[in-house]
Amino acid sequence: MPRRILCAVALLAALDCVGDEAQVRPPAGTGGSVDCPEELTGCGAECVDLNLDPQHCGACDSPCPEGELCSIAQCSVECLGGTTQCGDRCVDTEVDPQNCGMCGITCMQGQDCVTGGCCPFGETFCDSACTDILTDPLNCGGCGDPCSAEAPVCINGSCLPPASSCLEHLMNNPAAPSGVYPLATVSAYCDMTTDSGGWTLVLAYAHVGGQNNPLVVGAPPIDPVGGYSHASIAHLQALPHTEIRLYCRTSAHTRKIHFKTSTQAVDYFRGLATNSPAYWTTGFTPLEEHTGYLPLIADGFFDQPGEDRMTEFPFYLGATYHWGIKGLGNRWECDDYPNNESNTTLHQVWVR
Repeated sequence: MPRRILCAVALLAALDCVGDEAQVRPPAGTGGSVDCPEELTGCGAECVDLNLDPQHCGACDSPCPEGELCSIAQCSVECLGGTTQCGDRCVDTEVDPQNCGMCGITCMQGQDCVTGGCCPFGETFCDSACTDILTDPLNCGGCGDPCSAEAPVCINGSCLPPASSCLEHLMNNPAAPSGVYPLATVSAYCDMTTDSGGWTLVLAYAHVGGQNNPLVVGAPPIDPVGGYSHASIAHLQALPHTEIRLYCRTSAHTRKIHFKTSTQAVDYFRGLATNSPAYWTTGFTPLEEHTGYLPLIADGFFDQPGEDRMTEFPFYLGATYHWGIKGLGNRWECDDYPNNESNTTLHQVWVR
């Protein structure tokens, strides 16, 4: 059989004819000498798109003849498959950040080309504007998919009815992931996984050692590992719940406090009862990662009349193990007693 016919057969079989020998071509996305994203192929030291690259059209080192373009992995005098000619290349202007929407429109740093428009990473171009289809009720889950009056809230790309708590959101959608959800009057962070989920975050203090930032009272936190805020007593009274969950960790040691309780500690936090050590030492349930001595061995407590019930030493073992968040003005303590702000700590309170 003539050599040119052998080469043609080899080409169809994804082989390269070099001299009188045939070499197996690397499969798309995995070959070459470099690691490439899934949609690209390694050709030598380059990552290329075999669908569009005129020097590697359909296969590595398979250039198109002069005057032809590479489109959908084949050489042609025109762009095929909905692609557009921009210079000497065929591009998909729906997703090409160098030719977004039309040739020559380049997206800025921090932007991506989505459906023909330059948008910040994570957003989608809908009707001449960028939006987050995970939260936009007019484009919930996709452009032009509005939520209804019965389910007006867009959460993670799904339309949901209003809810009074994170637990109600979870009951309405058992597959709901953790994240920020709208409640009756505010937004709140919902933990949908821990201890069967449905927990509403009402306090989150991420304290950096050596700092003494002011507390923000009356602002329900929406970041469980950032900020210095907690809900007000009025908000806690309006938020339906029968359980509280406390968590803290510190840079000073490896112990963690993590437990839930449905004792009168719930009412103490929302200003409906006075405090007592028995609220903390009995009736609590240790949760994942709980290794702290508290609350079991607590022998003391502060009984605060104001908004600092969750922060100002609600339980402790005197001068040994404390729960404190800017306690007495400068003490950040988690199952220990540094008596200052030197350690980096994270405190959280959740309700359900």
